Amino acid sequence: TLILEPLEAQIKEIQSYIDAKFEERERQLISMAREIRALKKAQQQKKSFYKWLKTFFEK
Repeated sequence: TLILEPLEAQIKEIQSYIDAKFEERERQLISMAREIRALKKAQQQKKSFYKWLKTFFEK
């Protein structure tokens, strides 16, 4: 048991490190997905504005 205790402590430390990195990566991915969604929405609004503007010049 004296040999296993330090190993168990190391395993717990490594697991907490992995969990922290995983959570950080997950936050980054969610943030990137939100940014992409916002950019797509802005691009779509820009296109619809030009379509609206085009209707004035066609008349």
